[in-house]
Amino acid sequence: MTESTYIEPGTQVRHKMTGVSGTVASRYEDLAGYIWLWVAPLAHKPEEGKVPDQIGGDECLWEPVGELRLERPETPAEDMTPFELGAYVKDVVSGFRGIITGRTESFARCLGYDVTAQGKYDKDGHPIHHHFQGPRLELIEDMALAVPATRTGCDIPHEPPR
Repeated sequence: MTESTYIEPGTQVRHKMTGVSGTVASRYEDLAGYIWLWVAPLAHKPEEGKVPDQIGGDECLWEPVGELRLERPETPAEDMTPFELGAYVKDVVSGFRGIITGRTESFARCLGYDVTAQGKYDKDGHPIHHHFQGPRLELIEDMALAVPATRTGCDIPHEPPR
C-alpha cells in the first residue's frame, strides 16, 4: 500500500493520469477522510480551448514536482486556530449551529468550513449545510462527532493507464 502525502497549497504538482501540472490553490478535506485539491494550471495548449481557472482532483492522483513551492503569505493577523473536523460550532453572525463536516485551506492561508446542521433537512431530504470562514465560527463542543477512520482510495496503489 502507498501512503497519501500531505500536499499543501502553493505546491507545484503534476496529475498522475493526465500529466497536467500546476500550483495547488486550495485543499479540501471532509469528515469521511476524502481529500480534494484545486489546482491552477501552469501551461495550456491553445488548441485545447479555454484555460480552466482551476482543476479539481483527488489528492492521491496528484504528485509534487520536486521541491517547487510558491511562497505563501504569512498567517493572517486574526487568530486562525483551525477547528477539527467533527467539532460542533456556531456561526456568530446568523446563529447557525452544526458539525464541521469539511475544511478548506486556501493558498492565502484562509480556512473555510462546511457546517452541517444535525437533524435538519431541506425539502428534498438533504442535510442543511452552509460554508463559513473561520473567524465567523465559535466552538461549542470539541469533537462532538468522532471522525471515522476510512479508506479514501489514496492508500490503494495506483498505476496510470498506458
